Amino acid sequence: MALHLSADAPVPARAVPQKYLFGPVADFLMLGGSAFLILPVLFFVPLKYEGFVGATMLLMAHLINHPHFAHSYQLFYRNFGRKVRGDGYDKNLQIRYI
Repeated sequence: MALHLSADAPVPARAVPQKYLFGPVADFLMLGGSAFLILPVLFFVPLKYEGFVGATMLLMAHLINHPHFAHSYQLFYRNFGRKVRGDGYDKNLQIRYI
């Protein structure tokens, strides 16, 4: 890489930041797009397995979603006790948290 000190030197193009975490296809599938693959398969499951499939879906939702949301709430409501008590927070902000 050469060093150009001239005012006429071309500015190097910036790399466009990625707008996905793991890749466009992986993000699509992990953020709900996989339902387009799973739901048609579930349509062909015999009705005698309906209870088992429902229980499995409920268990999977519990094991996957609930820890995710519990952690998200810890991030959003960090220091909740201090905010409610008003320790270092304005009265208007304190009312908002109550």
